[in-house]
Amino acid sequence: PVAAAAAAKAAPADAPLAPSVRKISAESGIDAATVPGSGKDGRVTKGDMLAAIDSAQTSILLETFIWKDDTLGNAFKERLIAKAEAGVAVYVIFDDFANLVVPRAFKRFPPSVHVLEYGSFTGPLGLLDPRNYARDHRKLLVVDGTLAFVGGYNIGDLYQREWRDTHVRVRGEEAARLGQAFIDFWNRQGDDVTPIAWQLGRGLD
Repeated sequence: PVAAAAAAKAAPADAPLAPSVRKISAESGIDAATVPGSGKDGRVTKGDMLAAIDSAQTSILLETFIWKDDTLGNAFKERLIAKAEAGVAVYVIFDDFANLVVPRAFKRFPPSVHVLEYGSFTGPLGLLDPRNYARDHRKLLVVDGTLAFVGGYNIGDLYQREWRDTHVRVRGEEAARLGQAFIDFWNRQGDDVTPIAWQLGRGLD
């Protein structure tokens, strides 16, 4: 998968893929022919991700490091809330420390959206726990357990206009495995969350 992403990143979006990349793409489920967000244009990435959220029928799992309170950040939030209110299971994880400068009001969601602010300090004693200094840098979106986006882009206007990073789109069983990684991480947070009872990626091997 890394080789596929690297090779696609090096070529224009409409350039034909090398045979080795086509093979990796076919076997892995990575949509290497249209790797969104390679180069300094995150608009393709975010447009595809928002469209995927809009198409969700059963579940949305979103994990990010930084989530800005700006035009793009609010677009993600509004669409997630709309889907949750429509009955889709929506789970969101964002890093607490990385978003300290983001207004508290933006980080409030209705009860229909399940939210984990990862790594929150619960008081002065929390400063003594080294586990609280581990950050969650993953940027992951999984829709219906069949479509996923993973890579380096955070959520915010800055990152789609001026930031150099790469995201890839993944379909099928590999997307389910990414979704299961989200569920496993969520369920390890103990009393901070209500466990997710369903699974996506078990028994695929």
